[in-house]
Amino acid sequence: MKSSLTIACAMLWAGVPFAQTGKDAAQNPVGKAPDSLSLEQALRSASKSHPGLEAHHRAVAAREGALWQASRGMIPEITLDIEDVAGSGSHQGFSAAQTTVQISQTLEWQGKRGRRAQVAAAEKSLAERDLEVKRLKIRALTLGKFTEALYAQRRLSLAVESQALSERLLEAVTRRVGEGAASMADQLRAHLAASEAGMEVRQDNLRLASAKRTLGLMMGRGEPGDLPPLRDGLDSLRALPALDDLQRNIGAGPMAASQSMRIRLAEAKRDQQQGMAGPDLTFSAGVRHMAEPGDVALVGGISMPLPFLPFLALRNRNGSREEARQEVAQAKAEHGETVLELKSGIGDIHKNLSLAREEIKTLREEVIPDALNAATVLETGYRKGRFGMLEVLNAETDLFRYRLRYLEGLLQYQLGYAELDRLIGSGKED
Repeated sequence: MKSSLTIACAMLWAGVPFAQTGKDAAQNPVGKAPDSLSLEQALRSASKSHPGLEAHHRAVAAREGALWQASRGMIPEITLDIEDVAGSGSHQGFSAAQTTVQISQTLEWQGKRGRRAQVAAAEKSLAERDLEVKRLKIRALTLGKFTEALYAQRRLSLAVESQALSERLLEAVTRRVGEGAASMADQLRAHLAASEAGMEVRQDNLRLASAKRTLGLMMGRGEPGDLPPLRDGLDSLRALPALDDLQRNIGAGPMAASQSMRIRLAEAKRDQQQGMAGPDLTFSAGVRHMAEPGDVALVGGISMPLPFLPFLALRNRNGSREEARQEVAQAKAEHGETVLELKSGIGDIHKNLSLAREEIKTLREEVIPDALNAATVLETGYRKGRFGMLEVLNAETDLFRYRLRYLEGLLQYQLGYAELDRLIGSGKED
C-alpha cells in the first residue's frame, strides 16, 4: 500500500483510538458482536483440539499405568514339569511319569521395588512436564497465528477505507479539472492511486484468508476459512517485567523444570542400578505326582543369582552403573545448557520488546500526529490551490509509512511477548 492507503490511515488515525479497554472496549461494536472470535476462544479451541496435546496426554496416562505396575511386587510363576516319559523299558509312555506343579515367588531385596517405583514416578513427572511445555508451545503458536490474522484484518480494513477515500479524491480532482483548477496530471495521479487501492484490497483479502486458514487449523476447524471477524486487541500492550525478575525465575519455568526432572529421572535410574547388586531370592513350592506307585509328595526350593563371582559382577553390573552415572552427569550438563540458552533468549526478547515498546509509544504520541497534521494542512491547501497534488501524495505516503510501521511494531511486540510466555511459562492473557 502506498499513497492512496495513507489517506485511509489519516482518517482512521483521527477516529479510532489505539487501545480500547474498559468503557471504550464496551463501546466497540466489533467486541460486542456475537459472531466475533476472541483470543481466549481461539486458545481454548486449540487446547482442546490440537493432536499434539492429545498425544502428550496419552503419554502421561501410559506413565500412570507404568507407575501402578512398578509399585507392585513380582508376579508369581507357576511351573509344570513332566519327567520320565516316552523312554524305554519301564519308562515307556506315561506309566512311570512324574508330574510336578510348582509356584515360584521372587522376593526383591535392597528396596528394588521402591527404586523401580521411583523411576516410574520420575518418568510420569517428566511426561507431565513435557505436556506443559507442549501446551505452552501450542498456546504461543495459536497466539501468534491469531495476532497475524488480526494484523491482516487491520490492514484489510485500512485498504477498504483507502479505496473509498481514493475514489472520492478522484471525483474531487476530476471536478477541479473540469473547473480548470487542476491539471490532467493530477487526475492521472488520482486515478492511479484509486487503482492501486483496489489492488491492495484484493491482496489484503488473500492475506487475511490465508491467515484465518492457518489459525483455523490450529483451532481444529474442519473449514478454517469461515472464521468470524477477530476481536481486536492488537493495541493493548502488556507491561514488560524487569529483566532481572524474568531471569531470576527461569528455574521455575517449564523448560528448565523439564530438564530438572530429567536429572531426577537419571538419578532414580542410577539408584536403581546400585540396588541391582543385591541378589533376589526365589522360593518355590509344589506337589509331585509319581504315576507308577501313585504317590504324591511335596517339593520346594530356593534359588538366587551368583553375583559373588568377580568376573560376573564386572560384566553384569559395573558397566550399567557407570552408564547410569554418566547419564546423571549428562542430564546436569543439559540442564545448565538449557538455563544458559533461556537467559540468552529471554535477554534478547526483552531487549527487542523494550525497543518495540519505545518505538510504538513515539509513533503513537509524536510522529503520527505530526504527520497527520502535515497531511491535513497540505490537503486543505491543495483544495484552495496553494499546493500541488504531488506534495499531498508525498505527505500521505509518509503518514502511511509511519502508520504501517506502528502496526508492524504492534505485531512484533505481541509475537515477542507470546514467545516470552512460552519460555517463562506464564500463559496468561490480559
